[in-house]
Amino acid sequence: MSTDLIIGPYPEEISFAWGDAPTKIYTAAAGKLIDSVKLIITEGFNGTGPVVEIGDANDHNRLLSSDIMDITVTGGNEVFPYYAYAGATDVYVYVTPGTGGSHGAGRIIITHQN
Repeated sequence: MSTDLIIGPYPEEISFAWGDAPTKIYTAAAGKLIDSVKLIITEGFNGTGPVVEIGDANDHNRLLSSDIMDITVTGGNEVFPYYAYAGATDVYVYVTPGTGGSHGAGRIIITHQN
């Protein structure tokens, strides 16, 4: 019997808020597929033009772009990037609260191969 089992999908989850600087979610392993990214807004952002993106240092919205949903209201959305990095890469949430922003929060769940 083989012991080389592929285990997955495996979730990474993090909470974030309006004032967070780029926050590391996890380090994606080389060649492991990122299946899905869920963005859940638990408190709407109140600034003008708020943005939440998920990606890496070279492309802030590689996995989830800011236009996926209206983050001024509560709700959620999911994308399926099916992306694998060539090498180990840190994945971040990038939050821009928008002009005059003073609140907003949410959660991110990334499902990937383990």
